[in-house]
Amino acid sequence: MSGIDDSTAIQARARATFELYEFAEMVMRQNLHRRFPEERDEQIERRLVSWLRKEPRERWDGSVPPAGPLPEPNPK
Repeated sequence: MSGIDDSTAIQARARATFELYEFAEMVMRQNLHRRFPEERDEQIERRLVSWLRKEPRERWDGSVPPAGPLPEPNPK
């Protein structure tokens, strides 16, 4: 492949990555609206941001996991 072909392929992959990201965000926002129909858009946005950041002490649904040690990884 020439440099131009490589560049075009990289641009296409980057574009596809961003499109998939936008799609995943849209689907999750819809899921949150379905799961929490009584919440305002601002609350849904807060949940979405939490999900995107994957904050360890707050789950995407707003609940906080119990404190304690992390489980041991499964040995292979």
